[in-house]
Amino acid sequence: MNAEGRPTVRIFLAHGAVGGVPAALDGVPTSVVVTGLFLPRQDRTARARPAPIGFSVGHPDITAGTLGARVTDGTNVYILSNNHVMANKNAAQIGDPILQPGAYDGGTTTSDIIGYLHDFQPISFDSNNEMDAALAIVNGADVSGSTPSTAGYGAPSTTTVAASLGMGVQKYGRTTGHTFGTVEEINVTVSICFETRGPFQCAKAATFVGQISISDGNFSAGGDSGSLIVTANGNNPMGLLFAGSSTRTIANPIDVVLNRFGVTIDPTVPSGDPGDPGDPGDPADPITLSANAYKVRVVLSVDLTWSGATSTQVDIFRNGAVLTTVSNSGSYTDNTGLKGGGSLTYQVCEAGTSTCSATVTVNY
Repeated sequence: MNAEGRPTVRIFLAHGAVGGVPAALDGVPTSVVVTGLFLPRQDRTARARPAPIGFSVGHPDITAGTLGARVTDGTNVYILSNNHVMANKNAAQIGDPILQPGAYDGGTTTSDIIGYLHDFQPISFDSNNEMDAALAIVNGADVSGSTPSTAGYGAPSTTTVAASLGMGVQKYGRTTGHTFGTVEEINVTVSICFETRGPFQCAKAATFVGQISISDGNFSAGGDSGSLIVTANGNNPMGLLFAGSSTRTIANPIDVVLNRFGVTIDPTVPSGDPGDPGDPGDPADPITLSANAYKVRVVLSVDLTWSGATSTQVDIFRNGAVLTTVSNSGSYTDNTGLKGGGSLTYQVCEAGTSTCSATVTVNY
């Protein structure tokens, strides 16, 4: 019905700049609704390999955040997200597993480890901060450098830009998906509450300086933390989303983050469809690894065997950190010296590269 209560033919438009819309069809008045493109819905909380930008990710001890970007130092491939997403507000240890999807979305350490915490910028609660950021090292075959092509903005540019007032921006995140906003303020000093006491009191806050503020209360929501923010035109990375309120979203300048870790945006999209399981035996994992754990006089040893590596040497990772580099003989025994019970994860990579096996977990 139109304003006069008469039936109308409603016309959906992808954008408001479409011209030539008739005032009536067969004598029936028309009305226009700008809906944007209608696209297939995609579950951003699902497990996916390769995992696209914008999907759920997180440390096992947090709920879930967003996989912000695939980045590289020229040798290794990493996931970029927030400290509070992958390093649990400083409480995590280097080498801790990172889940995709995050624990809140059903991710577990037995089947959903996508990488291991590699580095993070500690959050100071006593002095000023410039970023809330962390890296997880991953097998490059398991992470896409693009959002889903049917639902997001595609791949980010490798050329970053500084934020400017009035700049149109967009992001693709775990909770609210593909949204658009406008840079409202720059060089912002803001207090971020990491622990609340009641609805209006903060128990633990940190001050961030030099930040970016984006307007539009629908730009982000809880769980979008870690999203890469890019320009509305050109997909140029501009910021790393980490906080927000009902009217503003706050982001770290992306160049500050990338320079801290010595990495660049990597838009590479590995072969394989998002949603492919990506577990041991997946064709996307070029190296096949198996592990056999046993004890001799209550001390744990683990026999590793692998195939598919073509380099002369391989790196052996235990719990996400390089244990040793050995010749590519196809086997290695880790005499751990450990007693009691627990679990260990292993991965074998061609030395100095991200050509790796899937991770294998042993329980003892």
